[in-house]
Amino acid sequence: MTETSQRTTTTTDYSGSFVYEFGELKQILTSEGRIIPEAGGQYSYEYFLKDHLGNTRVVFNQNGEIVQDNSYYPFGMEIESLSFQSTTHQENKYLYNGKELQDDFELDWYDYGARMYDPALARFHSVDPLAETFNAQSPYHYALNNPIRYKDFFGMGAEEKGKEEEEKRQQQTNQNQKTNEINLSDVEVTDKEGNKSTVTVKFKNTSDGESSDNEIKKDLKDAFDGAVKEAAKNSSEEITDITITATTNGKHSKTSRHSSGKALDIGGVNGKSVKDIGDADPVKALQKAFDGQKSARENFGPSMMKKSGKSYINDNLSEGKKKARKKVKKQHQDHIHWSVD
Repeated sequence: MTETSQRTTTTTDYSGSFVYEFGELKQILTSEGRIIPEAGGQYSYEYFLKDHLGNTRVVFNQNGEIVQDNSYYPFGMEIESLSFQSTTHQENKYLYNGKELQDDFELDWYDYGARMYDPALARFHSVDPLAETFNAQSPYHYALNNPIRYKDFFGMGAEEKGKEEEEKRQQQTNQNQKTNEINLSDVEVTDKEGNKSTVTVKFKNTSDGESSDNEIKKDLKDAFDGAVKEAAKNSSEEITDITITATTNGKHSKTSRHSSGKALDIGGVNGKSVKDIGDADPVKALQKAFDGQKSARENFGPSMMKKSGKSYINDNLSEGKKKARKKVKKQHQDHIHWSVD
C-alpha cells in the first residue's frame, strides 16, 4: 500500500503479521497486541484490551502504562473527546472490530478484507459478495444495521459471534490444525438384529477434479462415524457403502466450513446417487442419526433441513430470509451436507 500526499509518500508492506514501512520493520502483530522494534535491536511489547466485538479499547505497554485509549460510536466512529493517545507512543491503527484504520487522504475507512467500511456512513462502499444470502438487507449495510449484537468479520455477511471465534479462524497454527485432523475411513456397524458388518466409505472427485479423500477435523469424523453406526441400527435397508463427494476442496461459498475441514458432502448411498433415491430410508436414517450428534451444526439434505438442531426454514423468518433458505434447500436435494461446530 502506498500513501501519497503533498508532503510525503509512505509505502507499507504486509508479510503475514509483519508490517514494514519503507522496507523497515515497523511492528509485529500478535494475538494479544503487537511488538515494536526499538533502537539498538531492542523490542517493546504492547497489549490490547478488546470488548465483545473485538474493538480495541485500551493499549498498554509492558510496564502496565496506558498509552492509547479509544471509544467508539456504535457504528465505529471514534469519540474523540473520550479517546486518548500518548504523544510518545506509536499510534495503533487496529481499532474498530480489530480492523486497520486506513487514514490515507483523511478517508478514515476500515479494511475488512473483502470491502472497505466507512464508519461515518455506517456503510460499505461496495456490494456484499454474499448479497444474495442477505437479500432482505441493503448490499451495503454493516452488521445487519445492529452493530451492538453482530459483527461483519471479513466484509462478507454479519455473524453473531465474538472475538474468540475470529481468533480461532485467523490465528490457529498449522500445528494445532494437524493434531486435530484425520481422514474418513470404513465404519464397523451393527444392525438392529445384532449382525456386524462394515460400511465402506468411497470417495468421488469434487467439482475441481481433485479427490474428496482429504483430512477433516476429528469432531466431524467422530460425528460421521456415530451417525453411520446409529443409522445402521435403524434403517430398514442395510447400508453397505457411502460415497463422499466433497470434504475440504471443491467449489463452496466463502462462508462454508468445508475449507476448514468441518463439513462434508455425501453424494451417494448403497451405490446409488442421493439425487436418484431422494429421501429413501437410508438417507432418512443417516440424517436423523446425524441430527443426534452433539457437535452437529448443519444437516441439509432431501430428508431434513436443520441447523444446530433447529428447523432451517420456519414461519418466524422474514419472507426474504425464507426465500433465500428455500433456495439453499433446493441446492441440497442431490446430496447430504453435514457440518460441525
